[in-house]
Amino acid sequence: MGVHGLWDLLAPSARKIKIQALEDKTLAIDISIWMIQMLQGYISYGKEDFQNAHLVGILRRIVKMLIYGIKPVFVFDGKCPDLKKQTIRIRNDQRERKVFFPLSHE
Repeated sequence: MGVHGLWDLLAPSARKIKIQALEDKTLAIDISIWMIQMLQGYISYGKEDFQNAHLVGILRRIVKMLIYGIKPVFVFDGKCPDLKKQTIRIRNDQRERKVFFPLSHE
């Protein structure tokens, strides 16, 4: 979901940093993005049957942050904005079609 074109807008000011540079800082984390990353990562490695994979991955990230003295603040999505509802409905419909009709060539 997210904001279309956000990364293109931010790219000129983006820079990679080492995790140590965040020591003793407070960091806001979009927990829903972490969950999606974890689930997609385990699925892409053929471990989709790994129970609670997203929780294990998130816990590992949290532990690493705490080792470096980073204080995580987790942000959870609230109610879906009206602007996104149609997009979410379309994605859900597409997902349902893939589940119920796995042999279709969409």
